[in-house]
Amino acid sequence: LAKGTLYLYFQTKEELFLALLEQELVGWFDDLDAGLQDVVPEVTQVTELICATLERRHALTRLLPIAASVLEHNITADVAHAYKTMLLNRSTTSAALLEQRLVFLEPGDGLWLLLQIYALVAGLGQMADPAPVVRAILEEPDMSALRVTFSSAFHQSLRTMLRGLEHRSHW
Repeated sequence: LAKGTLYLYFQTKEELFLALLEQELVGWFDDLDAGLQDVVPEVTQVTELICATLERRHALTRLLPIAASVLEHNITADVAHAYKTMLLNRSTTSAALLEQRLVFLEPGDGLWLLLQIYALVAGLGQMADPAPVVRAILEEPDMSALRVTFSSAFHQSLRTMLRGLEHRSHW
């Protein structure tokens, strides 16, 4: 495949990688939705499901951190609209399933939760994959508090968020 052939289908490299991100997101939503059908409706089980579905999608956790800052730039309005429409439709479906499985979620909480998951993946993904010069510094023993391991930090953050939502009626 010649490099120029790609540009018959994608106008920019951002558009190409956005298409890859969209494919990864569709697969993740499929995995999440299927898992939500069978999971025990409890915080620990839902947390494990979400973490497991993300761990199987390394490309997704690498692309989401650059979606808004890089991939959504240098694309046409039509491409952006199609991507955001897909994202809204799939998020709405998964959000409804989350609200059905976790009875403590109020209407609208499922979509809010998916946005928070996106924010966690984006933020923790960047922190867990620093530039080589920073990675070397973080290996120093006195810098250990600043090291982030994506899977454990994401798991703990998601579980804490869900527990907070579960117990908010006691606030």
